[in-house]
Amino acid sequence: MTEIQETFLPNFSANALSFGELTSSLKYTAKSMMHPAEVVHKLARDVENFARFPDKSQGPQREYSWEEVAKCDGEDGHALFIVFEGSVYDITEFADFHPVGPKPLKLHAGQDATVAMRVSGMPKMVFDVLLKRFLVGWIVSTHYLFY
Repeated sequence: MTEIQETFLPNFSANALSFGELTSSLKYTAKSMMHPAEVVHKLARDVENFARFPDKSQGPQREYSWEEVAKCDGEDGHALFIVFEGSVYDITEFADFHPVGPKPLKLHAGQDATVAMRVSGMPKMVFDVLLKRFLVGWIVSTHYLFY
């Protein structure tokens, strides 16, 4: 694996991701390429902006089935849920504020977005700090695979 592949495709499994998803993720990464100083400034600003969203991780947490999550596709007044590494996140309010718009989130609404998020090139802080704010529970399944 080349240095570029290791940087932008960590833990990539060719069987786990369609070519279209990979292409979409790489376009997201290319659009967000910035000088490291700009990235630090933007992340600091993003953390401040996240204060506008309710911290759902402080509310009640519960188990969700895949069937329940699938219904939360952001359509017809339903919430918009994604799954990342077995945890369920309600990103309904955030979707329209996503840095590249709601489209990448809606592509994975009501589904497992783990692989797409990992190959997107988002900094670890997004997963450790920002995404945590939208945590509402976890998936109950004996069929879930961590990539």
